[in-house]
Amino acid sequence: MSGASHTPTYHSMLALRTRASSLSGSFWALAFLHSVYINVFHIFLNFSSHYFTVVFGRDAQSAAFLTSSASVLVIFLGPLVGYIMDRVGGQLYVCSASSLLVLYAYYSLSYTPTLDPLYDMVLLSIGESFIPILVMALIPFTVPRRAYGTAYGVVEVTGALCSFAGNVLIGYLIDRGGKEGGGEGGKEYEVPMLALTGLAAVGMVAFFGLTFFECCCGHKGLNSRTAMDLESLAALDE
Repeated sequence: MSGASHTPTYHSMLALRTRASSLSGSFWALAFLHSVYINVFHIFLNFSSHYFTVVFGRDAQSAAFLTSSASVLVIFLGPLVGYIMDRVGGQLYVCSASSLLVLYAYYSLSYTPTLDPLYDMVLLSIGESFIPILVMALIPFTVPRRAYGTAYGVVEVTGALCSFAGNVLIGYLIDRGGKEGGGEGGKEYEVPMLALTGLAAVGMVAFFGLTFFECCCGHKGLNSRTAMDLESLAALDE
């Protein structure tokens, strides 16, 4: 019986629990931020074309262009940002600054519809070029090397769960706002945009809090040069 109970599955689960327990507080903070910004960046794009048509009065082609513009800078900035951060460092400072731009973009899209939304989409694109890339690049500095697979798996699972919940919630809020607004143009998006703006504010506060914590008593590797600071990685394995 004892031999049957200690199956490979049992040992695998025991190893997984051991590795999960080795995930640091900084790792969970990064996982949280990853989940927050999946919703911040992607949920709005799901309804942005209709939002630009209803709220800003754009035609379908112009609205589609605005929605697509959020991904344009990522193509060019993404690799460049990763390369520079590997050699310069200061990833959390850059993420914190980017979170401010994202929050301003959502505020402008929500409360100043007289401005050209293209500028706000450019700000969102800059944020998406910096934040997801740098958050994922920082994870190795928060967990031992033997737990890399577990860590990235946890990040993806939490991101997927939050994305699922976020899309369902925002869809519900849009439907409810449309019914309560009686068909008034743009009324259905007031609460969803307020929710996304609030989520962007939560992400900004979390980034500033993590930056302050890491500067005071955390892993120095989170603001160091990721390609050269091998000591930070080695220390986690001890």
